[in-house]
Amino acid sequence: MSRNVGSITRKRAVTDARQRAWNAMRILKTFTLADVGPVADIGERNLRTYLNALYRSGYLAVERPKRNGHVNGHVVWRLTRNSGAKRPHPLRDGSGLYDPNRDQVYPYREEAPDGTLAENVA
Repeated sequence: MSRNVGSITRKRAVTDARQRAWNAMRILKTFTLADVGPVADIGERNLRTYLNALYRSGYLAVERPKRNGHVNGHVVWRLTRNSGAKRPHPLRDGSGLYDPNRDQVYPYREEAPDGTLAENVA
Protein backbone atom coordinates (compact mmCIF):
# COMPACT_ATOMS: atom_id res chain seq x y z
CA MET A 1 0.00 0.00 0.00
CA SER A 2 1.36 3.38 -0.93
CA ARG A 3 1.68 6.33 1.36
CA ASN A 4 -0.79 9.20 1.18
CA VAL A 5 0.57 12.49 -0.10
CA GLY A 6 1.38 14.79 2.79
CA SER A 7 1.31 12.06 5.43
CA ILE A 8 3.82 12.19 8.22
CA THR A 9 5.90 9.10 8.78
CA ARG A 10 8.54 8.50 11.35
CA LYS A 11 11.71 6.72 10.50
CA ARG A 12 12.89 4.44 13.24
CA ALA A 13 16.54 3.47 13.40
CA VAL A 14 17.15 -0.25 13.11
CA THR A 15 19.67 -1.47 15.65
CA ASP A 16 21.45 -4.72 15.08
CA ALA A 17 22.26 -7.26 17.77
CA ARG A 18 25.88 -6.15 18.22
CA GLN A 19 24.80 -2.52 18.59
CA ARG A 20 22.38 -3.56 21.34
CA ALA A 21 25.19 -5.56 23.00
CA TRP A 22 27.52 -2.53 22.76
CA ASN A 23 24.83 -0.33 24.35
CA ALA A 24 24.42 -2.84 27.20
CA MET A 25 28.19 -3.00 27.76
CA ARG A 26 28.40 0.80 27.92
CA ILE A 27 25.65 0.91 30.54
CA LEU A 28 26.82 -2.02 32.69
CA LYS A 29 30.60 -1.30 32.54
CA THR A 30 31.29 -4.66 34.29
CA PHE A 31 29.35 -7.65 32.99
CA THR A 32 29.23 -11.33 32.09
CA LEU A 33 28.05 -13.03 28.93
CA ALA A 34 24.85 -13.96 30.78
CA ASP A 35 24.22 -10.29 31.63
CA VAL A 36 24.50 -8.95 28.08
CA GLY A 37 23.01 -11.80 26.02
CA PRO A 38 19.35 -11.65 27.09
CA VAL A 39 19.29 -7.85 27.29
CA ALA A 40 20.68 -7.44 23.77
CA ASP A 41 18.69 -10.36 22.32
CA ILE A 42 21.83 -11.72 20.67
CA GLY A 43 22.94 -15.29 20.06
CA GLU A 44 25.61 -16.68 22.35
CA ARG A 45 28.05 -17.52 19.55
CA ASN A 46 27.67 -14.08 17.97
CA LEU A 47 28.22 -12.41 21.35
CA ARG A 48 31.28 -14.54 22.16
CA THR A 49 32.82 -13.67 18.79
CA TYR A 50 32.17 -9.96 19.32
CA LEU A 51 33.50 -9.99 22.90
CA ASN A 52 36.65 -11.77 21.72
CA ALA A 53 37.19 -9.12 19.01
CA LEU A 54 36.70 -6.31 21.55
CA TYR A 55 39.09 -8.01 23.98
CA ARG A 56 41.80 -8.56 21.36
CA SER A 57 41.67 -4.89 20.32
CA GLY A 58 41.83 -3.51 23.88
CA TYR A 59 38.21 -2.47 24.43
CA LEU A 60 37.62 -5.09 27.14
CA ALA A 61 39.66 -6.48 30.02
CA VAL A 62 39.06 -9.60 32.10
CA GLU A 63 37.97 -8.49 35.55
CA ARG A 64 37.73 -12.06 36.83
CA PRO A 65 38.69 -15.17 34.82
CA LYS A 66 36.41 -18.15 34.37
CA ARG A 67 36.21 -20.44 37.42
CA ASN A 68 34.94 -23.89 36.54
CA GLY A 69 32.89 -25.62 39.21
CA HIS A 70 32.05 -22.43 41.11
CA VAL A 71 28.75 -20.70 41.48
CA ASN A 72 28.82 -17.61 39.22
CA GLY A 73 32.02 -18.91 37.63
CA HIS A 74 31.55 -16.92 34.43
CA VAL A 75 34.19 -14.61 33.04
CA VAL A 76 33.59 -11.07 34.28
CA TRP A 77 34.44 -8.46 31.63
CA ARG A 78 35.16 -4.75 32.13
CA LEU A 79 34.77 -2.14 29.40
CA THR A 80 38.06 -0.23 29.26
CA ARG A 81 37.55 1.92 26.15
CA ASN A 82 34.11 3.49 25.88
CA SER A 83 34.56 5.47 22.69
CA GLY A 84 30.97 6.48 22.01
CA ALA A 85 27.50 5.46 20.93
CA LYS A 86 28.37 3.69 17.66
CA ARG A 87 29.69 0.17 18.04
CA PRO A 88 33.20 -0.78 16.85
CA HIS A 89 33.14 -3.04 13.77
CA PRO A 90 35.51 -5.99 13.23
CA LEU A 91 37.34 -5.64 9.91
CA ARG A 92 36.67 -8.29 7.28
CA ASP A 93 40.37 -9.04 6.84
CA GLY A 94 40.67 -9.97 10.54
CA SER A 95 43.31 -7.38 11.37
CA GLY A 96 41.42 -5.35 13.98
CA LEU A 97 38.41 -3.18 14.78
CA TYR A 98 37.24 0.03 13.13
CA ASP A 99 35.82 2.58 15.56
CA PRO A 100 33.40 4.94 13.77
CA ASN A 101 33.29 7.25 16.80
CA ARG A 102 36.98 8.09 16.49
CA ASP A 103 37.40 7.12 12.81
CA GLN A 104 40.35 4.94 13.76
CA VAL A 105 41.41 1.31 13.34
CA TYR A 106 42.61 -0.55 16.41
CA PRO A 107 44.67 -3.63 15.44
CA TYR A 108 44.31 -6.91 17.29
CA ARG A 109 46.95 -7.79 19.84
CA GLU A 110 48.94 -10.85 18.92
CA GLU A 111 48.33 -14.14 20.66
CA ALA A 112 51.26 -15.85 22.36
CA PRO A 113 51.91 -19.59 21.76
CA ASP A 114 50.53 -20.44 25.23
CA GLY A 115 47.15 -18.90 24.31
CA THR A 116 47.51 -15.69 26.31
CA LEU A 117 47.52 -12.32 24.60
CA ALA A 118 50.86 -10.61 24.14
CA GLU A 119 51.00 -6.86 23.66
CA ASN A 120 51.74 -5.85 20.09
CA VAL A 121 55.04 -3.96 20.26
CA ALA A 122 55.07 -2.36 16.83
